[in-house]
Amino acid sequence: MNKKIRKTSAFEIILFIFMALYALVLLTLFVWGFLTSFRQHSKIITDPLRVFNTFSLTTNYSNLFKNFYYKLDSYAYDIVSLFINSLAYAVLCSLAQTFCTATVAYVTTKYPSKFSSFIGYIVVLVTILPIVGNLPSMIVLTEGLHLRGTLIGAIIMKFGFVTVYYFIFCAAFKKISWEYAESALIDGASHFRVYFTIMLPLVGTLIGTIFLLNFIGYWNDFDTPYVFLKNYPTLSVALYGLLTNNNVPVDMSSSIPIVLGAAFAVFLPVLLLFILFKNKIIGNLDDGGIKGWKILKDFCLFRLFFCY
Repeated sequence: MNKKIRKTSAFEIILFIFMALYALVLLTLFVWGFLTSFRQHSKIITDPLRVFNTFSLTTNYSNLFKNFYYKLDSYAYDIVSLFINSLAYAVLCSLAQTFCTATVAYVTTKYPSKFSSFIGYIVVLVTILPIVGNLPSMIVLTEGLHLRGTLIGAIIMKFGFVTVYYFIFCAAFKKISWEYAESALIDGASHFRVYFTIMLPLVGTLIGTIFLLNFIGYWNDFDTPYVFLKNYPTLSVALYGLLTNNNVPVDMSSSIPIVLGAAFAVFLPVLLLFILFKNKIIGNLDDGGIKGWKILKDFCLFRLFFCY
């Protein structure tokens, strides 16, 4: 049988040209910034477009990793300490939010009730309507509970389910037959064991994908560590210090290559994580039969390449 050739509309052509130009501009800026991070500051000021003028592969990054610090009170955090703080914050908060979202989605999907529908409406309402002005109340609450400035307090703050990933988890659990749980319950398994040993492994790929997206978000998060984690400065907070010349070496904050090098140093772990796990996490999403997974796949690519 002859397949019908679909005609491309003028709108689709214009949209494709616009998005291609937009992507080209972003890619050009990305490449220019990366190459400029290897140059000398004085040469950038006089000739910013000659990226291979005074090009050195080690000088700027060696200086960054050896001499950079973020001073807080009387203690100076080196780049290794900042990296450990960022990693702990991103991993623990991502685990907390991913687990909480998956659990609430499972309960509201597999144990339907009026309260389950109410939870769904709340998520829709909070997702659509922006919440403005809650920062002062959060500061007062965390200080009253003696959680401000602690990593545990930050994890508790992120232990929530009001995200778009809630609906994706709901779609995933709806596709799983309840017969798996019934067989296990007949054999004497508890509802907790059904959830942890049967249901969660069946959506393991989705959990890994959402964990990756949450990790990217928390790795780049600046507001929460800056306000609520004063004792645990992260790489994003130190990068902000470079841009504002605050609590960092003066000679580094005034150097364009050092600032660009620090930005790419923050970006590198996320890029490596995505390259290492993209086939396992992203490659098989379309095989799951869940409509929202393809959207999640596209969103993951968008968030990785356009959030920097």
